[in-house]
Amino acid sequence: MKKFAISLCALAVALSFSAGAFAKDGASVDFSFGYKLNPGDLGGDVQKDGINFDEAKGSVSGFGAMPERYVQAQKDAGNVSKYQDGGSMTVLELALNGRYDFMGMFFARAGFTYDMKVMGGETSWTQNGADGSLYSGKIAGGQGAGKYSQTWEYNCFSIPLTVGLNFPFADGKYNFYLGFGLTYAMGGYSLQYKGPTTKYKAEYELSDFGFNYVIGADAMVADSVFVLLEMYNSDVQGASGAAKVSGTANTYSASQVNLGGSVYRVGVRYALPL
Repeated sequence: MKKFAISLCALAVALSFSAGAFAKDGASVDFSFGYKLNPGDLGGDVQKDGINFDEAKGSVSGFGAMPERYVQAQKDAGNVSKYQDGGSMTVLELALNGRYDFMGMFFARAGFTYDMKVMGGETSWTQNGADGSLYSGKIAGGQGAGKYSQTWEYNCFSIPLTVGLNFPFADGKYNFYLGFGLTYAMGGYSLQYKGPTTKYKAEYELSDFGFNYVIGADAMVADSVFVLLEMYNSDVQGASGAAKVSGTANTYSASQVNLGGSVYRVGVRYALPL
């Protein structure tokens, strides 16, 4: 991430010297919707790896999750019925930024973003008979036949600060921009498990700083109104504190939490008449 940001900055500076046009100075605000795939890098845990999953025993211990591929295999073997899976999570991001363009080529902006899960991360099934190979571990207490479900959730809010360069053309009607900066983020993920006789929820949270970069373009569609497309990436990750747990007396240690990743946005920017 750091090396990429440095390379991006060097490229921006080099391009700026060759730019022949200048952006209009002034303040603006923008609002956009973003699309983030595989938030928290949890897709592998949801679909392939699980958490604290012992494939040889077909069980989960402590704070854990059964991977969807394994439940699917049990369905194919006739041990599971009424199986439904949601796959990896998908997140919708809402972003609001205040921006100031200055000196004909630079910009600075500060904003607020909120990420919320809109689909995925939900698995449910019915275990047939008392086959102990599925969920026979500590998490389910060997509950045997019955209905099971796992629900992953993810949410995050952040405050990004970014500075960068504009590369306008066609008298400023179109603009390509790129920048980098620092992001403060707070959020995390949770897993809720329900079995025939057990229900619990464990939540992991992180609050930290990380670097960010943005690459985007906007186009004027009306007086002072621009549409924008951009790719924003931040790198905020680290070890959480102990999980917040409800429904069980067990305690769970820290977990790696990733609040960053790439977001693809579309939105509108309005130049303020200041």
